Amino acid sequence: MTEYRVAAVFDLFLLLVAVLTPLAGATLAAVLLPKRGRRARLALAGCLVSLLNILVTHGLMLATGPLMKVFGIALAHTVISAVSMPIHIIGFGLLLAGALTGPPQTPAPAPAPALAPPSAPASPSALASAPNAAPTQAPTPTSGTGEK
Repeated sequence: MTEYRVAAVFDLFLLLVAVLTPLAGATLAAVLLPKRGRRARLALAGCLVSLLNILVTHGLMLATGPLMKVFGIALAHTVISAVSMPIHIIGFGLLLAGALTGPPQTPAPAPAPALAPPSAPASPSALASAPNAAPTQAPTPTSGTGEK
């Protein structure tokens, strides 16, 4: 009889973890609701649906005896799975929608054009050979006499 008690305590521990996990997720989503908006609402709904799935599944497991009488031993587990699977998929889908949807991505600004390296001053012969070059005057040397 001792092994049954150990199994029962371990089953209660697993049930406690299974119930506390979506409760912690729902609490976190509720705290982040003002900051995250729609994403937090989807995550909160997903956590609550997952909690509902755990409660429904364990409720049906408590009713395994009547289910076996109605559907037989082989189909009782299938009935429990058939009831809990759609609830699980909906909860998981809501959690994914809350995690993967986000604000629209704004395109990154275009990078600034690279500056061209400074070019060397053109020689007078290069300027004269350019067809569309503007006429330039050669600098006039100033005398060092200080005339005004």
